Amino acid sequence: MAAGPTREGAAMPNTRTKVRTVTELFDAFPDEEACEQYLVLLKHPDGYRCPRCGNARYGRV
Repeated sequence: MAAGPTREGAAMPNTRTKVRTVTELFDAFPDEEACEQYLVLLKHPDGYRCPRCGNARYGRV
């Protein structure tokens, strides 16, 4: 699968490439952290900003 945008130096799968098999899915996301980073990048492509106050800092729950 082709590499796409990166965050923190990790290659992310291209958002235009569809995963067609389970093998491709596991190749694209070898662990839970890689999947989480990809989903965060999709949701916040320019980085996280609080919709209420605009702050870029956040905590994990």
